[in-house]
Amino acid sequence: MSGGYNSGRQHLNIAWVLPRPSSKYRGNMPLYCEEWLVNLASDILERDEISLVNLFCGMNELGLRVDINPDVNPDICCDAHEFSKYVEYDSADVILADPPYSNALCKKLYPDIRVRLKYKVWTAECEKVLSPGGILIVYHSHMMPNPNPKVFSVVKRVFIGTRVHHTPRVAVFYRKAFVHC
Repeated sequence: MSGGYNSGRQHLNIAWVLPRPSSKYRGNMPLYCEEWLVNLASDILERDEISLVNLFCGMNELGLRVDINPDVNPDICCDAHEFSKYVEYDSADVILADPPYSNALCKKLYPDIRVRLKYKVWTAECEKVLSPGGILIVYHSHMMPNPNPKVFSVVKRVFIGTRVHHTPRVAVFYRKAFVHC
């Protein structure tokens, strides 16, 4: 038998079922999700202590919190498309990015702020801030493409469900190359 499911790449995939968020904040991650994603990144890096940037942080609590919305009390209040102006290059071991899933949702989350999401732009900012060998986690409702295949490789995909009749989310872990190609 050919065993197509045993492709040698299945080790990249994990599925979690987590409880719904404890907050009514729109765009909140499921309960334990933020902590589990950061712990998995730490395990991949084989380090107990990591420097974390939490981009599009919303109500997330860990690391250096970056968001354009001052109402969520981020450590740095700025547009993700230019956050490298405020964070040292090559300084983060892990970046957890939880962007709005569309420009329509962006308008709902930030009604007073004009923002149009540009995936290639904000991920290029992540590339600047992420240290060589570091992990970029993109948490989204879709499988997002590799932001720069010359620099990043996929090391893990986590599919996250919360309850029936709700769309699962996916967190793709991209590892930045140690040396620029």
